[in-house]
Amino acid sequence: MHVVRIFFISVLLFGSVAVTAQNVGINKTNPQQSLDVNGNVNIDGKIYMNGVSGTTGQVLQTTSSGSTAWANLKNYTYVATYTNNGNFIVPAGVTRILIEAWGAGGGGSSGGGGAAGNYIFSVQDVTPSTSLTITIGTGGLNATTNPGAATDGGETKIEGLMSPLTALGGGGSGSNSPGSSNRYALSGAKFIQVLGQNGETNTTSYTQKNATTFVTIQKYGDGGASGPNYNVKCQGQTIIVNESTGILISNNLPTAAPYPGGGGSGGSLGKDGANGMVLIWY
Repeated sequence: MHVVRIFFISVLLFGSVAVTAQNVGINKTNPQQSLDVNGNVNIDGKIYMNGVSGTTGQVLQTTSSGSTAWANLKNYTYVATYTNNGNFIVPAGVTRILIEAWGAGGGGSSGGGGAAGNYIFSVQDVTPSTSLTITIGTGGLNATTNPGAATDGGETKIEGLMSPLTALGGGGSGSNSPGSSNRYALSGAKFIQVLGQNGETNTTSYTQKNATTFVTIQKYGDGGASGPNYNVKCQGQTIIVNESTGILISNNLPTAAPYPGGGGSGGSLGKDGANGMVLIWY
């Protein structure tokens, strides 16, 4: 009771308290909120928002729903990387995330290179404590026979959002043709889709190696590169044969598909496509 008396004596000396229905005002004659203060406020301690005190570097921000929550002053400070299936639990105070996802690449075969998986870029509103399910696409397998067909790359999925996101895998090459990328539109989802490159076709060329030797160069198609920058793709097998004698001069084997989402290179059997990946920035 002594504390209450001291509080009200202080208010009488230095300010005024008004009570309207369930609202309390300090130096306010008609308070509009549960606590309505006209003047400076000094707090010795933490500020809690819905029971949460926030973490280092966070500030109070208004969310898309109009409520107030702790959020990072700089968006997307942290990143969660998924190379295998898993779950992402939205941290406290996080209401928006940026997602990057790659579908898996298709396998290569004697028909040419496999196509790369698609790349998805998306900004999504989320609710803290929500669980997102991450499924990583598996790279398509190379052909087991020559001639023979490879398999398609698997889809990479992010579920638990208002609209699930899917990054499609690239097509595997057939026994006589390279793999092609897949285009897919998702209704209601906010995203940018970048198609993976198609696999390249096989080529045959003839050239003069020296004054007396002519050669045949059999070049199997390269695998497609994945977006968004298409920086690296794998090289198809190259076989050089003496045209007159049929003797093998060189045989450069196909290289492995670049990760994430690269298409498998072509060859007598080809190479597997690369697995997909997911990055979640928050």
